[in-house]
Amino acid sequence: MALRSEQNAKNTPPVESSGVAKRSAARAKPARSIATGVRVEAAKKSSGAGAKIDKADRKTLREMERQKKGSISYTTDILCKADDEFVKNKRIWWILFGVGFVLAAMVAVIVYLVPKDTPEALQAANIASIVVMVLAYVFIIASLVWDWRKVRKIRFAMENKAHGMTPKKRQQIIDEYEAAKAARKAAKKGETHTPADEGTTTVTKVRTARDAKRSS
Repeated sequence: MALRSEQNAKNTPPVESSGVAKRSAARAKPARSIATGVRVEAAKKSSGAGAKIDKADRKTLREMERQKKGSISYTTDILCKADDEFVKNKRIWWILFGVGFVLAAMVAVIVYLVPKDTPEALQAANIASIVVMVLAYVFIIASLVWDWRKVRKIRFAMENKAHGMTPKKRQQIIDEYEAAKAARKAAKKGETHTPADEGTTTVTKVRTARDAKRSS
């Protein structure tokens, strides 16, 4: 047994792998850290260039989005003005809101301007102000409800319609509206200048006839 154990001890080679592994690991660490640093620097440079490009792109996209929203909003206004149902409901809304505003102003008139010399006059003024205030609230709330149920419903439909159009179609509608608007302005200017021209012509005719009489 003793001879066999000695032979096994002689035949077994010495193990020195731990030192080699430690040295190789120590040598590998700087290389890995250097490679990591290179990758980080490259990532920083690429991210900086990308940030500049992204900033310019975002500015361009914001400008395009702003123009698109303006075109959709203007086209929606044009479509609403051309819709008879919208115009009628909008007029009713203005009437309700206007009456409510006038009644609210009348409350201030009753409170501050109506004389209250006697208790009966004071009581009558208080009752009148309360009644008028209630009516003002009724009309104002009715205008808000009418706006939500009627006016905005049609406007939302027109906005969706404008949103579904192509940019070329929206621009065509805007150009036609602007041309018609310019034509109306030109027609109004022509109408305003026509009486003056006619008056000038009449005055000239009278002066010519008067001069002819004097010469004869």
